[in-house]
Amino acid sequence: MLGGANEGFMWDPRQRKAVPIPGVPNKAVMSAAQKAEILRDAKAKIDIANRMAKLSKNGWFATGFLAPTMSNFGGTNATNVKDMAGVLQSGGALTDILKMAAQNGGKNPLTPMSNSDVQLIANKTGNLDIGQSDDEFQKQVDAYRQAYQHAYVGAGGRPADIGMKPQSGPRVIRYDANGNRVP
Repeated sequence: MLGGANEGFMWDPRQRKAVPIPGVPNKAVMSAAQKAEILRDAKAKIDIANRMAKLSKNGWFATGFLAPTMSNFGGTNATNVKDMAGVLQSGGALTDILKMAAQNGGKNPLTPMSNSDVQLIANKTGNLDIGQSDDEFQKQVDAYRQAYQHAYVGAGGRPADIGMKPQSGPRVIRYDANGNRVP
C-alpha cells in the first residue's frame, strides 16, 4: 500500500493519484452517486460550520454558561447555534464514510483519503455543547469543518470550491531500485 492508496490501488507518479491495479479486485470503489452525495453533504456541512463559527463568535450568548438557558427562547443566537450544531452532528457524509470503511474491513472507501484521515474523522469530531466556552466550542467546530473538508476532497471535490488554500506543492515520494522509500 504505497502513497496511502487502498488495497487494489497503486500510486501513479505521472498522474499523481491512486489508480486501480489491473487484475486486482478493489473492494473500496464507490459509485458516482455515492461520491456526489458525499460531496453535496460535506459542502453543506462546511457551510453550516462556517456560519456557526461566525455566529457563536459574534453573537451574544450563543455559547457559554447562559447559552443553554437562552436556547429555550426562539430567535436567539443560542437557539440558532444549537440547531446548527444538531445538523452538523447528524449523519451524512461522515457517517457514510465510516460505515463504508467498517464494511470494507476498516479500509476507507475514498482512495484519495488515507486510512488515518478516516480515523481522524472518527476521533476528532466531538462535543458541540453550546454551554462550553466559546474558545472550546470554536475548536470543536473547526474539527468538524476539517473532517468534512477531508471528506469533500477525498470524494474528488476541489479544495478551492470549499475555501481551502491550495497546498504549497506536490508531495514527492522517492523509491530506490528495490522499491524502498528514500528519505
